Amino acid sequence: MRRRAPSVLVALLAMGCPSGPDAGRDDLDAEVSPVEPDAPRRLDAPLPDITYVSTCDAPPSDAGSAELVRYTEDREPCADRNPLRNVYFGDLHVHTRNSFDSWAAGNETTPEDAYRFARGQEVAIAGDPVPRRVRLGRPLDFAAVTDHSEFLGEVDVCREPGAPGYDSRTCQMYREGGRDATVAIGIRLAAGSPLRDRGVCGEDLAACRDRARTVWQEMQRTAERHYDRTASCTFTSFVAYEYTLSPAVNNLHRNVIFRNERVPELPVSAYEAPAPEEIWRALEATCTACEGCEVLAIPHNGNQSAGRMYALTELEGLDETETRERLAQRRRMEPIVEISQHKGTSECRPETSFGFTDEQCDFELVRGGLVATAGISPPLPPCNGDGTGIGSNCWSRDDYIRHALSLGLDVERTRGVIPIEQGFIGSTATHNGTPGRVEEEGFGGLIGVS
Repeated sequence: MRRRAPSVLVALLAMGCPSGPDAGRDDLDAEVSPVEPDAPRRLDAPLPDITYVSTCDAPPSDAGSAELVRYTEDREPCADRNPLRNVYFGDLHVHTRNSFDSWAAGNETTPEDAYRFARGQEVAIAGDPVPRRVRLGRPLDFAAVTDHSEFLGEVDVCREPGAPGYDSRTCQMYREGGRDATVAIGIRLAAGSPLRDRGVCGEDLAACRDRARTVWQEMQRTAERHYDRTASCTFTSFVAYEYTLSPAVNNLHRNVIFRNERVPELPVSAYEAPAPEEIWRALEATCTACEGCEVLAIPHNGNQSAGRMYALTELEGLDETETRERLAQRRRMEPIVEISQHKGTSECRPETSFGFTDEQCDFELVRGGLVATAGISPPLPPCNGDGTGIGSNCWSRDDYIRHALSLGLDVERTRGVIPIEQGFIGSTATHNGTPGRVEEEGFGGLIGVS
C-alpha cells in the first residue's frame, strides 16, 4: 500500500508519554521550576546547533507519475491502485523498547516485533508473572514505529553494561524501572530549552548521538524489511519517530512520518528544536528541501497542552510577511491531527462548545494532565479561570481541534491564510509495541503489565 494514492488514513487509537513535573538539568538534584517556552525565533534565525547529513543522494523514481499520484521510489506499481481511493487501516503511533517510558514500564518488544504484530503474527508482551502472547484478529495495512527521538541514545547507553554513562546516577535510577525511572530520564523535557544529561552522554554529548544514530539506522532497516514492495502491496511500513516537546510538563508532541526511505541521518528532537515552529523549519531544511525526502508532522494530545497546541504563539514578534509565511508553514507541515488515543480525545469538551452544550464532547474525555496516565493527576483546572488563553497544567479551549478550526477560519479572514486545516486520525500510542491492539476482550492496557 505504501506510496500509493494518498488514501484516507484511518489509524487506530493512542497514548503518549508521562513526564516528570520538573525541568531537566545536568544535576537531577537541582530544584527546578517550570519554565515557559522560549520566545519564538525569527524565520531568519540560525537552525539548531547540530548537523544533519541527509542520505537523499538518489533521485526519486517517477513510476506512476502519469496516474493519480506518483511513486517516489523504485517499486512495482500496486495492483489495486484505485483512482477513487481505497480506505486502509493502520496505526501511526507505536512505541517499543527503544522509548524511554516504554522500557521503564517493562516492555521488551522491538520494532521488529511491532511490525510482525501489525502483520498478524503472534508476539510476546510484558505480563505478570509471565509474558502474554497476543495476536491481532485482523492484520493492519500500514504502521509506523514512532519511538521518542529524544532518548534513543540514552536508553541504549543505560541498558548496555560497560557503555559510557552506564554507571551514571541517571542510568542507575532508570534501570530500577517504573514511574520513577521514567521521570529520571524524561524530567529533562519539562525545561523550556531542555539539555541532555552529560553524566549519561559525556561532556561532548557524542555518546548519545552516536548511539541514537545506530538505533535510528536499525529502525530504518526494520521498516524496510517489512515493507512489501511487490505489486501485492500487502503492508506498508513508514520510517517515523515521535518529537516529544513537553515544556513545563505540557504536551506539544508530534509524530514525524517520512514518505519513503530517504530520511535525515538523525531525527530532529526537542533538544535541537525546542518549539513547534523550530521542528517545522528544521524538518523542511533537512528533509523537504532535499530531493526525494518528504515528511509531515502529526500533533497529538492537544487536550493536555494547557492552551499551547493551537494558540499561534509562534507568530509573536513577526512582521506581516513573516506571519503569513509561518501560518502557511504550519498548514503545510501539519495536514493531519491525531484526534483520539489512549490519553483521551482532542476534539472538544462540553465547556468549549461555542456557547451551547454538546454532551458528546464528554465522550472518552481525559480530564487530567500529562501524568494522569499514572493515576496521580487530579482533573485540570481551567486556564486563567475560564478556560481561555495559555497556562500551565490546566485546560483551555485552545487545546481542542473544534475550536482550533474556528480559529483558523478567523485567521483566514484577517490574514488571507488558513493555518489550521487538518484531517483526523486516531492511533493507539501503544507502549507495548502492539499497533492496532484495541480489542476490548482481554485488552490488558497499553503500557507494561497494566
